[in-house]
Amino acid sequence: MKRSKVLGLAVLSSVMLLTSCGNEPEVDYQYNSYLAGSPSTWNVHTWQTNDESIIMGYTETGLYDFVLNENKDGYVIIPEMAADDPIDISDTLTMDEVAQYGVNSDVGTKWKVALNPLAKWEDGTPINADSYIYSMQQLLNPKMQNYRASSYYADTLQIGNAERYFKSNRKTYEQYSKYAPIMLESGQTPEYYYSFSESNEVVKKISNQYSTIVEFFNDNIPMFERTPSLVNAFKNYVHFEMIQKTDGDGNVYEGIESITCTEEQKGYHPTKGDRNISTALNYLAQLFGAATDAEIAQYRDDLTYTLYQWPETTWDEVGLVKTGEYELTFYLQTTIEKYYMQYNLSGNWLVYEELYESGKTTSGNLTVTNYATKQNYYKSYGPYKLVRYQTDKVIILEKNENWYGYTDGKHVNQFKTNRVKLEVVPEHATALQMFLKGDLDDIALTAEDMKKYGFSSRLYTTPETYTQKLSFNTDWNTLVRRQKGSGYNKTIFSNHSFREAFSYAMDRELFAAQYTAGHEPSVTLLNNEYISDYSTNEVYRDTPQGKSVITDIYGDNVNGFSVSKAAELFTEAFNEEVAKTREGHYEAGQKIQIEILLFNDASESAQAQITFMRNCLDAATKGTPLEGKIEIKTRKDEDYYNTAYGGNFDCIWTIWGGMTMDPYGFMQVYTDEDVRCEYGFYPSREQLVLDKELLKSSEDVSMTYDEWRLAISSGGQYSKDHEVRLNVLAALEKAIILRYETISITSRATAELVSYKVILGTEKYIPLVGRGGIRYIDYKYNASEWANVKKQGLDYTI
Repeated sequence: MKRSKVLGLAVLSSVMLLTSCGNEPEVDYQYNSYLAGSPSTWNVHTWQTNDESIIMGYTETGLYDFVLNENKDGYVIIPEMAADDPIDISDTLTMDEVAQYGVNSDVGTKWKVALNPLAKWEDGTPINADSYIYSMQQLLNPKMQNYRASSYYADTLQIGNAERYFKSNRKTYEQYSKYAPIMLESGQTPEYYYSFSESNEVVKKISNQYSTIVEFFNDNIPMFERTPSLVNAFKNYVHFEMIQKTDGDGNVYEGIESITCTEEQKGYHPTKGDRNISTALNYLAQLFGAATDAEIAQYRDDLTYTLYQWPETTWDEVGLVKTGEYELTFYLQTTIEKYYMQYNLSGNWLVYEELYESGKTTSGNLTVTNYATKQNYYKSYGPYKLVRYQTDKVIILEKNENWYGYTDGKHVNQFKTNRVKLEVVPEHATALQMFLKGDLDDIALTAEDMKKYGFSSRLYTTPETYTQKLSFNTDWNTLVRRQKGSGYNKTIFSNHSFREAFSYAMDRELFAAQYTAGHEPSVTLLNNEYISDYSTNEVYRDTPQGKSVITDIYGDNVNGFSVSKAAELFTEAFNEEVAKTREGHYEAGQKIQIEILLFNDASESAQAQITFMRNCLDAATKGTPLEGKIEIKTRKDEDYYNTAYGGNFDCIWTIWGGMTMDPYGFMQVYTDEDVRCEYGFYPSREQLVLDKELLKSSEDVSMTYDEWRLAISSGGQYSKDHEVRLNVLAALEKAIILRYETISITSRATAELVSYKVILGTEKYIPLVGRGGIRYIDYKYNASEWANVKKQGLDYTI
């Protein structure tokens, strides 16, 4: 997911955790803040966490920026690295351009952006169209596989042929029905591949409207009559664990307890010469309503894969073109509105060519660069430049004298700050004492701090888009491997009732009030900060659709807390698991260990929050067969996102947020398998069926979770009708919540104290711009005056 650059002080001090200190005397108008640790990189092509975006927030500038309006009660969008607003020139799109860049001829697919001719690197080197072209070419470089590449082919702004260039000359398994026609057009012969891998993706694609594929078959097939034929059709591809069941009429039949794959059955396998797989796929198609040969063939195409050879794609086929010394033309694969064009270009992709190239090394087929890992490996071009970077000590930024904004007459009374110091202070208590002495200009408060400073006149509470959540690993085979030899069970995490029970056990209201500083209890993926219509500032959660997500799932229990419901579900999970015969299943009396990944498990707040979870589980399991059986431990992992992507975890305590004005595109963090943390969930392959009434269509529609996300993103097939768009967003959000693979706990907010030295741009928090950020900060005191104030002592309890 692409996040915009830093826009407000709220981000400045809490999301980014800035810092101050060092041996130099304080200069006039110096902002001092702190970091918990040093970012290892701030490369705009590879950054992943917010900590890695800290430096960029000062040293880089987007083509457009969101700033306070004249009355400081809202925001406006201004050109920064651009010279003017983007211009839609889709009416000039030629058929040759359509063919060359792989775009369509709709309005909003060809845009001209004039570049700021005053823009320079900190050493005075001009930044022109060539700078942008080189930087994008490197971002999409197929030999580098940069993390942020997907921001320009999978998000709202999709540059023509960017994905083709990024995947040039690679082979990947793709859905047959989507890629076979492309292969046929290019003269390739597509072959069918089936895949019943660890999570039975193909089968689950057509059944995820139920909790599990097991429930689907048991609930929808008269199993006492048809189980043998089902088992026979699939016996070479999946393993069915059978169990005696009784239907509503008292008939005993052999039902399905679980479905697994052996090691030999996993992965992708050709269907050629395998008559049994054709029989199995045809059987599935008929089970789910296919009647004619054409319908069965279409079903098979949707359920199988082909090995797609991405063609060699040259840069001149990519839809970012230099059309003037200071002009770029974008050719986009999907329609985009002007607002979202500016919104997505409030970030940037510029890198300094000489340093980027000199830092490259190649190992095998992969090339990497050390650009933006040390001060000397980096160049700034924003209002500030990096003048010192000492790992685990201090980061210092000073005004960049070559930034155009100090001389162009368009930034009067902005960026008054002369220096920013960010000291690395791992311990919160130390940072708090530095703030109270006047050595820091902001301090993020803990729940404990709020007891003393909660009524301070310098307290600012700022809501964030971020949702604090727990995400489970639900992949059976991975959990079996993780529990082997440990003496604990972990496969119970794959049980839907167990995860639902965990959710109901969490007293979110108590957690927010006593274990956070300003968070709000939340059961949803999207909080109150998401705007579903930028033209009216409509808040998604306030719409009938947004409200229905909570009421449809929890009714009047808006915080989703019920000890009795949790206890009932924990008992249900116990009974379901002990009845299984599958190797590795939970057995009565076993202890369960949940290892939770944390970026930092040593902090007081993290330990307190884990204690809270233990207490909730103890209360909810009391009197159940799982009483005293669930243990929680933590594991520190500073690369915990990548650990989660690889499945080497039980549970991860993490957050998602950003894209305030685009909740539709933001859903990518839950539906794109490259970034989702819910290992065992395959949203790019699993189907979700939506009711025709929601879509205002003549029939129900089935698409994958990720296809639904794309359908409501800018330019998608359901993005034009606002009501339908909201219907789909709410249905998608609800479907993901009901899986209970990710469990939302709170909507994050920050509570912070701001120094008496500092004057904020505005006292009121405004979405996208916070309180104005470093751009609008002013000062009541110069350095010598502030030194005198500090001698007198400071009291932040009033």
